Amino acid sequence: MDAEDRQRRPRTHPGAGAKPEHHADRHDRRLDEHRDRQAEPGHGLHAAEAQGQRRHGPGDEAPGVVAVVTDSRWVGRSYETAPFEVTEQSIRDYMAAVGDLREDHELVAPPTYAMVYGFDAYWQLWTDQEVALDVAHLVHGEQRFNFQRPVRPGDRIRTTGRLTAINSRGDMELVTFELKARDAEDRPVSDGNALFIIRKA
Repeated sequence: MDAEDRQRRPRTHPGAGAKPEHHADRHDRRLDEHRDRQAEPGHGLHAAEAQGQRRHGPGDEAPGVVAVVTDSRWVGRSYETAPFEVTEQSIRDYMAAVGDLREDHELVAPPTYAMVYGFDAYWQLWTDQEVALDVAHLVHGEQRFNFQRPVRPGDRIRTTGRLTAINSRGDMELVTFELKARDAEDRPVSDGNALFIIRKA
C-alpha cells in the first residue's frame, strides 16, 4: 500500500462501532480475567500449563490438575458490595440478554436480576486468594432467591455475601454462599443461597 492509498483510507478509532457489553458478557469476561490471574507463577494452573495442558474454566475437566480442597475454616467469611444503582437501561439490557421481551409500563426488574446487583459479592468470593476456590473444577449447582419487594430504577442496593458451609460428599465439594441485599434505607430487598459444586480430581 503506497502513501496515497493510506491517506485515502478512513481513520477508525479503537472501539468504534462496538456493541455495548451485556451483563452476561461481562460475567464471562471477568471469569476469563480471573483464570488469567490463576495462570500466573505460583498457582497450580500455571504448573499444569507449563506441562502443555490447556487452561480450563468453570465446568471444564482439567486432566492432571488435582482439585484444591477448600479449607472449612473460611466458613463465616463475608463480602460486601458497594451500593449498586439500578437504572432503567441496566434492567432493559439484562432483559434483552436473557430474552425477556415483555413491555412493562411500570418497569420492574426480573427476579434473576438479583445476579446483577449481587454479582460483585460472588466475584469477591471467586477471586479471594486466601479461600482459593478451585474454579477450574467449579460448577454452579443451585440458586435460590426470596424477594421482600420489587426492584425498580433508582434503587441503590448493597449486597452482603457469606460463606455458610463447605462440605465434602463423595468426589464433590459443596460450597454454600448466602446473599442478603438491602436498599439505601437499610430495608431488605432480597436474600438467597447459591450452591457451588467443586469436582475433586
